[in-house]
Amino acid sequence: MGDILLDFRPKVGPDDVQTLLAALPEIGKDDHLTIVVECTDAHQADRLLAILEEHGFDYQPRGGHEGEYSIIAKRCDR
Repeated sequence: MGDILLDFRPKVGPDDVQTLLAALPEIGKDDHLTIVVECTDAHQADRLLAILEEHGFDYQPRGGHEGEYSIIAKRCDR
């Protein structure tokens, strides 16, 4: 699959959570997932981070440029 980008701007909503949940089974060990949200909604990323943890992903949040906030995730080797 490679690099997967999920852009949940301008607001993180229930449909975005479902999109993330649907994408996770398709992501392999060698794939990278990038989730983008607005910086002003970075606090809403807590639910997304919890989902990643629950499904065996390591992640690193990153502040972005031009008002975006990214989460870079990869499936754990565990």
